[in-house]
Amino acid sequence: MVFDNNQVTTRRLSRGARVAVLTLPWARSVSIGAWVRSGTRDEPAELGGIAHFLEHMVFKGSRRYDTLGLARAFETLGGTMDAYTTHETTVYSVQVLPEHVGAGLELLSELLVYPTLSSDDIELEKQVVDEEIQESEDSPSDIVLEICARQAWGEHPLARPVLGTRATVGPLDEATLRTWQRGQYAGDRLLLAAAGAIEPEAFIDAAERAFGELPEQPAPLERRQPEFTPGLVVKREPADQIHLCLATRAPAAVDAERHALWVIDMLLGATMSSRLFQEVREKRGLAYQVSSSWQAQQDVGMLTIDAIASPAKVPELLEVVLAEAEAMAAAPLAEDDLAWVKEYARTTLRLGSESVSAQMSRLARGYFHEDRYVTLDETLTAIEELSGEEIQATAERLFGDRRWVLAAAGPVTPKRADRWGKVILP
Repeated sequence: MVFDNNQVTTRRLSRGARVAVLTLPWARSVSIGAWVRSGTRDEPAELGGIAHFLEHMVFKGSRRYDTLGLARAFETLGGTMDAYTTHETTVYSVQVLPEHVGAGLELLSELLVYPTLSSDDIELEKQVVDEEIQESEDSPSDIVLEICARQAWGEHPLARPVLGTRATVGPLDEATLRTWQRGQYAGDRLLLAAAGAIEPEAFIDAAERAFGELPEQPAPLERRQPEFTPGLVVKREPADQIHLCLATRAPAAVDAERHALWVIDMLLGATMSSRLFQEVREKRGLAYQVSSSWQAQQDVGMLTIDAIASPAKVPELLEVVLAEAEAMAAAPLAEDDLAWVKEYARTTLRLGSESVSAQMSRLARGYFHEDRYVTLDETLTAIEELSGEEIQATAERLFGDRRWVLAAAGPVTPKRADRWGKVILP
């Protein structure tokens, strides 16, 4: 069955930005995303957090609006507005009615092309971001993820927190932010993606008008691939439980094994029926929370397993995690598991594609990672064609040589850390 046979219209605007438009006959609204190929991994160490801070600052005012005016303008459209920063992208999105597409594009251009970036607003927003950093520093779950990334990626920018630190955010000023904005929010670094009840040529014309003064020449984009370094890292925190993160290098977002990795993630720890959830929580009561997650970048990935447990239960928990991971590498996936995960893919991915915002995100990620539209049908076919032996081969490359990072935060003692390290590391 064909689930998405809609055509995509693409164009390059006069200032270099790319446009991709997906018309959905069933839709009653339009989701528009301004995707900037710029994130934490593109920051020099001394400007750590600037991508995230700029994402905050563009909402403080523009050539036509102050902070309240921007909020009112977006809310007047009756749609939803969202923004976020990752290690590789900064994304602004808005969902509007078809008749408000031009207004939505104009507002996005106010953010990306015409932000005020006044010194007074910068100093005020530093207080807000400082609170955000403090909240993260008070969270053992955030702390363990940060020390895990630092051990895995070392000095590479992927190891740095998206928020930055007080030492790097504190000195940011108007000139620095303006240079960053005009160098990153420029030319083909920007992708405008739209999905929904939309006429492509009308959207492209409106985008040209809205982004006609976008800076043409982006700053050079130089991304080096990181090296993954296994090891044990711990941080003592005032808590009663241990927050754990195990990580191993995994396929990248465009890797040929990405679909097999998705299957492994679903079966290992990403669902309630997964092996870790059932064995660790339901059968043994070792933890309330346990899950796996695949973090995929353009050129590298990492599979993480997160859990929260009492210190006395950690050794057994680690043994179970290793056993379940290595079991997937030891033999081809059983036919009943293979049939279940394929049916799960058909249902969950189809249900997840019913919103225009999900369709817009799929469209944008396809062009960001592969410079094309990756349809839902293509993804489902790739999963459907996987064999148990192919999944085993990917699992063997993931888990076969025990190249793990083990990170722990909480009431950690040297004796406990030494014992846990002996369980997980060869």
